[in-house]
Amino acid sequence: MNEKIKKIIVILILIITAFLICYQCDTNPIKNQKTVDVDSGVFIYIAKSMKNGMLPYKDMFDHKGPLLYFINYIGILLSGQSYIAIWLIEVICVAISLIFMYKTAKLFIKSDILCMLATLISSLLLISCLQRGNFTEEYALPFLCISLYYIMIYLVKTKKIKKSQSFILGISMSSVLLLRPNMIPLYIVYGITILIDLLRQKRYKETIEVILYFLLGTFIILGSCVIILLKEGILVDCFNEYIIFNFAYTKIPRESIVDTIKGFYEVSKPAIVTTLICIISIVYKSKKDKENIIIPISSLLYTLLTILIIILPRRIYLHYAMILIPTLIVPISLAFKFLSERKKYICLIFLISVLIFLNNSNIYTLRRAYKKSPIKEEIEWNKKIASIIQEKSNKDEKIMVIGNNCSIYLEADRVSASKYIYQFPIVNIDKKIREEVKYDLEYSNAKFIIYNKTKIDEEENLDLKEIIQRLLEKRYKKIDKVNKYVILERN
Repeated sequence: MNEKIKKIIVILILIITAFLICYQCDTNPIKNQKTVDVDSGVFIYIAKSMKNGMLPYKDMFDHKGPLLYFINYIGILLSGQSYIAIWLIEVICVAISLIFMYKTAKLFIKSDILCMLATLISSLLLISCLQRGNFTEEYALPFLCISLYYIMIYLVKTKKIKKSQSFILGISMSSVLLLRPNMIPLYIVYGITILIDLLRQKRYKETIEVILYFLLGTFIILGSCVIILLKEGILVDCFNEYIIFNFAYTKIPRESIVDTIKGFYEVSKPAIVTTLICIISIVYKSKKDKENIIIPISSLLYTLLTILIIILPRRIYLHYAMILIPTLIVPISLAFKFLSERKKYICLIFLISVLIFLNNSNIYTLRRAYKKSPIKEEIEWNKKIASIIQEKSNKDEKIMVIGNNCSIYLEADRVSASKYIYQFPIVNIDKKIREEVKYDLEYSNAKFIIYNKTKIDEEENLDLKEIIQRLLEKRYKKIDKVNKYVILERN
């Protein structure tokens, strides 16, 4: 078969795979829903508000990186009330990630079929970790996969890193930093690996060039971001919410280390196998092929550091494990290459079967997403609340949702009366925010206050319960209850 046709077929398969994986995303236009995942609801609400002239960090609180809001803003700008452009951006990000994972596998394996298998098996973890889509890790994946490919070109083939590649690596790392800083173990491990390798060979001029072009790419992205934030007058707000608040957030864990490991174990079992592959490869190469031992060693360090970064916050959010996906492709490719070159086809089939079996929970997640919507009831509740709000208020009147459900704002097409568009868990992390939320609630002129009774009834939030009681006595009346949400209307 013609090489061009073969490449087109490979790319088409990977793009189709990206569409199939992203079917489960809440932004999927086929689902045609406004209710999205908790985090996604915050990002889309901020993006819609940006379109209407409001500013993140200043007018709306959230503690994610500015690039995430920009991506959602572009999606809303292109598709208006629909989320179709956000979904297409998600599909493009997944497709780019898969294509560069395939290209990375191709550096090790001659067989196109084995390269495709290595890529698809590595991507299976994405199904569960993607959850309902529109997460920071999802948008970081293409940057990580592109970077890994260029790094592996250096380690596997050329032992040279072009100026343009260093520049792209700098752009990629700074983009990841603007999404979430704890997703950069790839740049730490492989950056040190390449620098040590260059210095060991006394290639000092090349080392300086690599560093300079990498820093140039980094400063172009970070510098542009700082200039934009300064121009909009939100640089300090961004620093306080994205950096300072996140330090406080990570210091208050929700789970024990043991429970966190248990929580991630089911979806990340393939990472355990690839870790073992790295260890076996290191042992083998230390005796037989010391020249290329740097690849499994760096791959092992990258995997272990990534696992550590996922576990340390002690919060069991599956999307955290998404950054494990690039760690899988190199070990799997190493194993496939070793077994295929030695014609150990029975061992190869066994390894492929084991890897697919370990991804059983991920495959089941996708099958379930195609069969039914897991949030059907939640969609109905939000629609009912939205219909009450729309019937009894006009578009200019503001509302306040107490809890963490920005989908109510999106369903009702209404704006929050408070900067704090959600309150949990942030009120339990920062006392200053807690006081500001209490003030906003007590003195708000919101047409409606919708609160999550389950949250308000928790012991640690009794002061919010007392404020609501005072509001009922003075300015508000209860007009309805939809599942756990109580709706208050201003008299």
